[in-house]
Amino acid sequence: MVLSIFAQPAGMTSLYLNPDLFVPSQIKKVLLMQLGLVAIVSAFFLTFGGYLMALSSLVGGLIALLPACFYGWRVGLTLSFPAKQAFQGHVVGQAGKYVFTIILFSIAFTLFTSINILALFSSYIAALLVYWLALIIFTDKV
Repeated sequence: MVLSIFAQPAGMTSLYLNPDLFVPSQIKKVLLMQLGLVAIVSAFFLTFGGYLMALSSLVGGLIALLPACFYGWRVGLTLSFPAKQAFQGHVVGQAGKYVFTIILFSIAFTLFTSINILALFSSYIAALLVYWLALIIFTDKV
């Protein structure tokens, strides 16, 4: 039984928080796949390109991963809502994901003056490709 922030077990008077942080299990799988791929790409750049390339790769992967975490959390908040409100939760989550991504790119290019663009975008794009990979892997499980 999955409980959201708005559901309380019988007899409890305080707000019950879901220990899963409101992120659905399907989204958790995608986030873990993204994290794993970012780690692999960053390790590749560390091995063959050095510290700066690895750091740039890690930053690029986090720029993809952090907004995805926000989206997953936002969608998880509306799982038990009626369809219209759940759809609005998806829209707000996706819009927030775009804004969060723009902010993170701005921060990366402002704070890291010697960032390696190739490594940054390689990891960012690799993390985004996980969505397509997840569609292939999880298609039969729907």
